[in-house]
Amino acid sequence: MMHCYITLDALPGRNKNALMKDSAALKLYGTHRVSAQLEVTRQEMFAEGIRYTQGMSISGVQQKLSLRLDPDSLKLVPTDKDGEYILKPCPDGLRDCAEMEHLSMEISRVARIDTALCGLVEFSDGERAYITRRFDRTSDGKLHQEDLCSIIGHPKEGKYDSTYETAGRLLSEATGGKVAVLGDFFKRVLLAYLIGNDDMHLKNISVMRVPGNTALAYDRLTPHYDNLCTEFYPTGITNYLAMPLLDADDDTAQGFSEAYQYFGYYIRADFLMLARNIGLPEKVADKVISDLGSALVKIKPLIRRSYLSDDLKDQFVALVDSRYWAICAVKNI
Repeated sequence: MMHCYITLDALPGRNKNALMKDSAALKLYGTHRVSAQLEVTRQEMFAEGIRYTQGMSISGVQQKLSLRLDPDSLKLVPTDKDGEYILKPCPDGLRDCAEMEHLSMEISRVARIDTALCGLVEFSDGERAYITRRFDRTSDGKLHQEDLCSIIGHPKEGKYDSTYETAGRLLSEATGGKVAVLGDFFKRVLLAYLIGNDDMHLKNISVMRVPGNTALAYDRLTPHYDNLCTEFYPTGITNYLAMPLLDADDDTAQGFSEAYQYFGYYIRADFLMLARNIGLPEKVADKVISDLGSALVKIKPLIRRSYLSDDLKDQFVALVDSRYWAICAVKNI
């Protein structure tokens, strides 16, 4: 059965688009008439777009290309300005990475986190690539956003040199202590642990101002982006997350918490300590954990409907089950 290249739902019988639900295509592209089947190979697309990549303001080492939707042909074409989409094929040697990033983002959406619009596209030879719509571009201009590296003046090379506790405190300060922002951040950290995303660093945590806000405080976190299960790819991370959870974890004299030392991994007690240390009420933290557990009944079927290889699906489901047991079921040591 074909599943939508955006939502991973089964395609409706009366659907007009070959690879996407019409309603989902309308949301991502503004029209259901665009095709997710590109008429070129990856090599041809990037050969055409190579003249645009020099000035791209998209960080990272993965091969990426800025695209726009041509209003006349309704085709996705490379561009060097006013890009609407970012295209990311699988890096060489990282099997199903594009499919994994798309799945990870849809898991974020199922977990009721505001998540950047995204989907899959298919080159003419059948190779899939991940595509996401830029959320910082609007009809009124570019939205003001800033990642935590920029806020504290860290060079991008220092994006891992912090803790989630410190990041939470920075977010609280940057947004005027908004509990909703802290709850959102807390859920994103939990999700990173749940799905094995050990690349949620300071540059992948950003705040934004809504149009018309001239105050110093930011309004909210940006939609979730660059959310990827990296557990099955080489990253060099050995402590389950990109950064230590707590400031104490980063203190070589004190070491990890009693709970972590007992089990060898983070459990519910560690996350509740994170909540307390960043000023998130325990009642709110408990609800976030409970809601994430409830989302699991949708997350595992979503993995099964994804375009991952079958063995990766099995490994991913097993990973989510084990992490869920740690953060939602273990309460005491």
